[in-house]
Formats: sequence, C-alpha cells, structure tokens
Amino acid sequence: MLRRGLINLSLLLLAAVVLTVITSCNGSGNAVPRTATSTASVTLPTGDLTGKVALPAGVTLDPASLTVTNSLATAGVAASGDFTINTFTDGPQLAFVVGPTGKPLFMGWLDATRTNLNAHSTAEVLIYMITGCFALPKDARLAAMDLIAASSEATQVSAAIEASLITNPDGILDSDAVKQALADAVSGIAAATGVSSKTTTKTLASLLVDPIEEKSGLRVNLTGVNSFVLRNRYRRPGYAYIKQISYVPEAGGAAVPAEKALTEFEVSPVQGLNGLLGTIGDIAAGNLAYTEVDSDTINLPMAAGSKITTYQLMVVGPGMLNGDYSSLNAQQVEKQLNTTLLFLAKDFVLPLVVNTILPTLDDQATAGLYKDLGTGTVAADLIVQMLSLPGLKEQAQAGDIKGAVKTAITGLLNTVSFQQVAIGYVTKRIANLGESATVDLSMEFAKTIFNNIDVTNKLLVGFDATAVAHNISLSNMADSWTINVTKPTIRLTPQDSEISAFSNVLLTCEFAEAAASDVVLTYHWSTSGQGGSLTDTSAANNTVYYIADKGVATTDSVTVEVFRLDGSQKTSIGTAQARIKVTTPKVTLTPSAVTISDDTKPTFTASVSGTDGPFTYTWSTARDGLRVSDEAWTRSIKTDSNKVQFGRANGNPGDRAVKVVVNKIVNGLEFKVGEATASIRLETYSLTATPYSYYSAVPSEPGQYGYPTHWFFGFNYGVKFSKVADATSYTVYLKNDFYYWNKDPVITDGQYFRDLGDSILCWQYGGGGQGPQPIPTEAELIAPYIGYYVGGTFYAIPNFSR
Repeated sequence: MLRRGLINLSLLLLAAVVLTVITSCNGSGNAVPRTATSTASVTLPTGDLTGKVALPAGVTLDPASLTVTNSLATAGVAASGDFTINTFTDGPQLAFVVGPTGKPLFMGWLDATRTNLNAHSTAEVLIYMITGCFALPKDARLAAMDLIAASSEATQVSAAIEASLITNPDGILDSDAVKQALADAVSGIAAATGVSSKTTTKTLASLLVDPIEEKSGLRVNLTGVNSFVLRNRYRRPGYAYIKQISYVPEAGGAAVPAEKALTEFEVSPVQGLNGLLGTIGDIAAGNLAYTEVDSDTINLPMAAGSKITTYQLMVVGPGMLNGDYSSLNAQQVEKQLNTTLLFLAKDFVLPLVVNTILPTLDDQATAGLYKDLGTGTVAADLIVQMLSLPGLKEQAQAGDIKGAVKTAITGLLNTVSFQQVAIGYVTKRIANLGESATVDLSMEFAKTIFNNIDVTNKLLVGFDATAVAHNISLSNMADSWTINVTKPTIRLTPQDSEISAFSNVLLTCEFAEAAASDVVLTYHWSTSGQGGSLTDTSAANNTVYYIADKGVATTDSVTVEVFRLDGSQKTSIGTAQARIKVTTPKVTLTPSAVTISDDTKPTFTASVSGTDGPFTYTWSTARDGLRVSDEAWTRSIKTDSNKVQFGRANGNPGDRAVKVVVNKIVNGLEFKVGEATASIRLETYSLTATPYSYYSAVPSEPGQYGYPTHWFFGFNYGVKFSKVADATSYTVYLKNDFYYWNKDPVITDGQYFRDLGDSILCWQYGGGGQGPQPIPTEAELIAPYIGYYVGGTFYAIPNFSR
C-alpha cells in the first residue's frame, strides 16, 4: 500500500461529511482526531467491465506495460490494449491509465457505454473538471459528459494530448501544448456562455414587499394568505432570518416597535435541470438550465389588534458584493461566514473528491455523503478546519470568492492534516473500498494531474462563466426585504340583499389573496337566524345558501370566519358579514268572490307577489268539486298549476269557498309561502217541471192496479223537464202542495225517471193508502192523464257527481 500521507485533505472532508466525526484543534491549528462514532457502512454495486486502451499512432509504448487503476482495483492491459477491471456500476467511474514509469497517461469515465481510455477520454475528464461540472447534480453531470464528448473543445485538447505523448509518453504532465489547449478550451466555453438575468416577480395585495426586485437570484413570491415562498434561481445556498419589526394598530396611528424573531431556515440552491439545454456552456452557466427551487411556504401572522404588521427578511450567503452586510448582527455575520465556507466545501472541494473515487451516482444514493453538511458537529468541525487555511476567512469576509476557491482547492489538495484517519473513515463508510491501496493511488494520480496540468488555475480562468461562480459574482453577502402584512380582504357577496320569505340567496366568501394559491382554507358559517337558516355549511365550502324559511319579515345577518389550515393547526385569518332583509310574500285569488246561478264552472287563478317560484298549489273546497284541466273532479288537489276550476255538486243554494295554499320549492324542500280564499255564492239552480199527467183511482176489486182491497183512493202525477248536461240525477219538488205545508216536499224513494233524450219524465206517487206505489209504466197505462194537477207547481233540482 502506498503511503497514506499522499491523500489530500479533500478526502478527509468527504469523510467528515459521511461520518459523525468529532475533532478539535491544538494550539498550532493542527487537528487532533478523536474516536469516531460507529457508522454502518454501505455496499455499492460493482461488476467487471471490459475496456480498451488506445495509444495514439506513433507512441512506442507496449500496451502490456500499462495498468488501469480506479478507486476499487488495478488491472493489467493486454498487448491488444484490452483490460478487465472491477468497477462501481451505479454510474460512470473515473479511471487512470498508468505508464511503466508510474506516471498517468490517460484518464476517462468507465461504464456500460464508456469503455475506451484514450487521449479523447482524457480531454473529456479535464474539460469536465475545469468547467466545474464536478459540482453539478447527477442529471447535469451526465448531460455534461455527453456534451463534452461531442464538443470541438474535446477534439482540440485530445489532439494536443496525442502530440504530447508521441514526443514524450510522460509529457502530458509537463506539456505546455496541453496546458494551452485546456486554457483555450475553457476560454472558448466562457466566451460562448451567456447568463440570463431576467426575473419575474409575483405580488399580491396582502403582502407589500420592498424591494420587489430580485436580489442575488432570490425573489419573494407571494403564495396567498399572508404567506410567501423564497424562490432561488442560483446555484448558491443561503440562510434566511425572518423577524417582526413593528405593527400599526387597527385604530391607526404611528407604527409600534415590536421586534421578535419569527423563523429561520436554509435556502437551497437550484439542483435539477429543466431540459432547456443546448451546450456545455448552458449547463456550466445555468443559462436556461436549472429549475428554480422554492422554500417551504412561510406564513406571516398579523400582530394582535393590528392592521399592518411589518417583517424583515434577511438572507446571508456567499457573494462578492456587500449588499446589506453592514446591517447584520453578530450571529448573522458568523452565519454568513459559515455558509460561505460550507459552500466552498460542498460545491467545490467535496464534489471534486467524490468524482475522483466514487461513481457518478444517483443523487439519492449519494445523499448520505452530504446530508449532515450544514448542521451539527460535522459542519462545525469542518468549518474549524477550513478556517485553519491561511487567508481563507479574510477572503470570504471580503467577498473574494474567487480567491477563496483557489485557496480552498489548492490548500486542500496539498494539505495532509487528516491523512492518518481519512482512509479509515472512508473505508468504514463505503464497504467496497476496504483497505484497498487503489483509493490512495487514485487520489495521488488526480492530485498529480490536477497540479501539473494546473486544473485549479484553469478552473479559475473560466470561473466567471460557471454557474456556481457567476451566480456568486452577482450576489450580495446579505440581502434584506421589508414585508408589510395587511389585513386580508375577506368579503361576503352579495353584502346586502333583499328576499321574500321562503326564498333564498347564495352567499359567496371572496378572498382575493387566496386566489390561485395552494393554501388550505376552512370556513365557519353562522347566522342570527331570525328569519331563516343556512344549508350545506360544510367547512370546505366557501358558499352557503340562506333560506328564509320562517315566513316572517325581518333582517338577518350571516357571518363567515375563515381559517388557514396547516396540517392539524387552524389559524383564524378574518371574518366577513352579509345582511339579508326578508319580506313577506302575498298570495291572492282571482276572482276573489263569485255568484253562480246555474252550472257555470268558474276558474280561479292564484298569484304570488314578493317572491319567485317554483311553487306548488294545494286547492280545496268543502262540498263541491275542483279540477285542473280535464282531470277528474275532487275536493282537494295538489298541483304545480296556479289555476283550478270549480263545479257545484248540485243546484241547491248555499255559500261555498275555494282555498289555495302555496308552497315554494328551495333545494328540493318545500316551504309555505301563503294562502288565500275565494268566496262563492250558490243560488238555486232549478228546472221548471211541466205537469205531464195526473190521475186518481179507487180499486174496484181487490188487487186492481196492484193495490190491496183496503186501498180506497190513490193518486199519481207525472212531470217533464229539460235535460241538463253533466247531471247524474234529479230531485223533483212539488211547491206549495196541499199535502206538505211550508216546504217543498219530495219523496225521493217514490220518484221514477225516464230519459226521453232531450228531456226527463218523472213519475211521482203522491199519496193514499199504505201499499206499494205502482211502477211508472203501470201508472202510465192507466191513462195519459185525467187532468192536470192544480194543487201546486213542480220543479227539478239537478245533481252532479263532483
């Protein structure tokens, strides 16, 4: 195994991220390792991969004298250039081709689609490093690899490498031509890179943000109800502080100072690509390449009893400009420095090391490498170690990020403060690495190439064109926003309405600040309830029906209280109220009174004023008949028709009434609107009956005419009268008959009728004896008549089946 002192400090930083390591500094600033906590190792998938080393034409080296090395294994090369080596299979892994003198000749990525190690693969790796692609997220790293492989810059650098190897197989490390080709490549990429500075800002009335413009790639995007998200479009982390500053009382007046901290949180940099890529420059510069990232929603509560509450948002982070740095307190100054140092480690140093010894893993698989960075003792110890690098703190505080990057990378590549423990930490975290000397070897080769080819300085040549660096160059070390939170505008519409009893109105809670937001609201509805009630008062509904179902004239109020729901926590945002005036509707019948002297069948119409339908009508009368259209007669009917026809039951006189009860249908329910009654005076409807015959008879012998022997006298009379349509029966009366005084007599069981077509013939047995009356035909056979009866007059009363 090679001496572990060859490993650079970068590997130690990686170990500090993946393990919980507690370190401290002695008086000289050197770290003294403590016992590490136990950490379960993980096994990354591996497999054997067959590839080929291709030497340029003219290079006299024997391929069999070469070896291929990665952080897992070392393999020999056949005379044909073929080799088989164990690799990680989760993604492309960096490998080195080493010559017989122990110096690296080639570099390249190995995976299922990348199996050749040659001058071009070496150019791809070098351009990848000098453009800062090692600091990208996984999808961007892979996209960058493909774009670099097809770039003209890679072809130009590859040609310089081939020419150098022909002259001197070890010349890649000392070739001025290779260095110049790399310088030209990074300058060309930098020159072709444009960084978009266009921003968009969304504001809502409830939050007034000053300034509304973007600062340091950050903007305050208002999301709804007194809330916002902080949107970041830069590859730059930060740390945010929010505090309440003052409030204006609801009654007005001057602002009242009321400073108190609300919350603080980390500001994440952009990570994933948005798909709008064209060149490696797009990726490196972040020009249309990254999807903006939002913080969690931040809710800004109104101070109790205030109409305006003022907050300050302060964000600190790496930057080359001061911005609002002078306004920071001591805690924020320290946080700004720590955020900058962690940014240097996480976005430059550690990715450089990880890209050297581990595959280009899926971000989820490598999340454990970075998950503790920024919190706890790991971050604290890492910051202590970075502060031990001479000049780094001063550069960071002065905004000299370019100088700080150079100090961090060159210092860490050549510092061995933690070399005694670094390999132990890494092998405990990644089980596949074990005690393999190839980890040391890979780092040694990378260090040698990066130092000799001057990768660090080449990176700084294109520094202003890389997304990370360019974003920092445009950023402040501190930015502040003032946010005024105003009372939300909650209103019920319509705010004032007038409806009649048994009608309804739909009330809607309008909340402009919550429109098009993802805030979850709930509603609590209530009413004074003097004239009506509410339907469907679900907490999820911003609408409700008020139904005036009590039938009284009054004025009611409806109140809604709106709550914001955050998980199980419910916070009141405000209330709104609407007023409803309820009037009483009126039901009338036309005609309201009628007199009927015949069989006229009047139609009654119900009218409702003061409210709209639809209605139902329940019609009724006590003795006679009612019908709608040509339906059957009945004494009571429920219908949706506001018209009904009355028909008398018979021709007898009397006083009658027609009553209607009107109901209104609201949401499938019926409510009584009102009722009305019309009066009817029925006069006698009689038919004059003309005497048809009269006779008297005394039986001359027992049984004659059907009478017993004791009958001594009897008489019958017949009358005829006109037939009435719809009449089902008649009753014939003898007026002023000598037999009945003071009333019109009728003997209903003694009357017999015969339908003559247009008239009716009635026979009436008039008296005498105690035997059965003769049937009409018998009486008729006695004689047509023996004279007209002159003891009174006759009339007939029709009867109807109604």
